[in-house]
Amino acid sequence: MDRSNLLGPDILMIHTQGFTAAERELMVKKQVQFSMSPAIEIPYSTVRNGYIQFAELEALGASLSLSVDASSALATGDFFTVMRALLWAHKQRADVDRKLEPRRIVEIATLGGAKVLGMDDIIGSLSAGKQADIILVRKRDINMAPVIDPYYSLVYSGMPANVDTVMVGGRVLLQGGRHATLDVREVADLAARAGSKMHERLEGIISNSKENLGDLNRKG
Repeated sequence: MDRSNLLGPDILMIHTQGFTAAERELMVKKQVQFSMSPAIEIPYSTVRNGYIQFAELEALGASLSLSVDASSALATGDFFTVMRALLWAHKQRADVDRKLEPRRIVEIATLGGAKVLGMDDIIGSLSAGKQADIILVRKRDINMAPVIDPYYSLVYSGMPANVDTVMVGGRVLLQGGRHATLDVREVADLAARAGSKMHERLEGIISNSKENLGDLNRKG
């Protein structure tokens, strides 16, 4: 990619695993963006591609963010779990001497995501002049209380059920823990029907593949 002059700030590398030191340094020098998907990288790709290289990229001052990757494979789109997974992955590293505090994780999850998308001038933080994208979390819920440090509570204890209010561009989408703009049951029903159809088609493809393979073996 570098020989073809393709590396730059418009490139977002998903999954920070398997890079050599030279590759990391080159990409950071070229201002490449990075996104870690720890909740799926830990169970699926650590064995193949190695540990998540947060510490190495952080030391180089890389632009870092978090992502879910595949909610179907992960079986959840819970971003609290993604934040925790990065913490767990980092704590497993005995070969690095770099702290990862919950405040930094929240920063990566918010401002970091906005920056890698080139949108940090309008979203990602509660700042004057930025778009009103706000998430309010109940700190008195039993799994959260008592909240001494909000960053610790969000990363170590937070879950979607604790989210009380969500605003996007000043528009209220969730209030009192209830969706204000969509019928959740209808969405779930549509997803269930679509999933069933996809599963049936997949079973048919697998069955046909086995039959075709059997025919080839018999002919061979």
